[in-house]
Amino acid sequence: MIINELLPKLEHHRTRLIYDSQLSRDILFYYHILPYYSQKDIYMVIYSDTAYRRHKIKYEQLKEKSPGIAEILDKANIIKIGYRDDTSFGKPYYFISETDLEEDINILGSVLEKLSDDDLVVSTGFFKLVATFGKDIIQHVIKIVDFLPEKITMLSFYQSNLYDTRTNRLINKLYDIVIRIKDEVEITFGENTYLIGVEESIVWDVIPSFQRYKIVESMFVEI
Repeated sequence: MIINELLPKLEHHRTRLIYDSQLSRDILFYYHILPYYSQKDIYMVIYSDTAYRRHKIKYEQLKEKSPGIAEILDKANIIKIGYRDDTSFGKPYYFISETDLEEDINILGSVLEKLSDDDLVVSTGFFKLVATFGKDIIQHVIKIVDFLPEKITMLSFYQSNLYDTRTNRLINKLYDIVIRIKDEVEITFGENTYLIGVEESIVWDVIPSFQRYKIVESMFVEI
């Protein structure tokens, strides 16, 4: 299934995006997914000041290279969990001071459950939970997902090989669709190519399959 056919099928579903490199993730998110859903109310849930800083750096680069994409981010509602309540892009929506994990998740849940089925929520930085607390944190991740409105459009990110195989498979079960970006190096042609497709799906008309792409002017182009 090619990207343009896949994007509309993500609506009202919970999607996990697994990737090998930041570049491939950013191209798919910023230049394909974000513009497609730009008319929605977008909520970015960013866990930790480190994750927020990384998004801030990317935003500053987008302002220079792709101001149209930066304008979409300027309209996004930011839900931040961390130690500092500063926000330099998007619209500050809710800040949760990082203290007690259980309390933080309950507060986040009370914020998420008030969102609409027509919204897009993007979660990022939550790798810190599993990296810090181990696989026992899965129960809290489940709790966060369960707070969401049933038909909201959700996207979360995961860089491959951060978790053990069992933990990763368990987390996959929280999502309707799992998209995978696999980075390849074409020795013959001397350029990077990418396999992008659906790895798992419980949605009947979203069939697992992959297509090869290359990056041309900050967009994935089918080969």
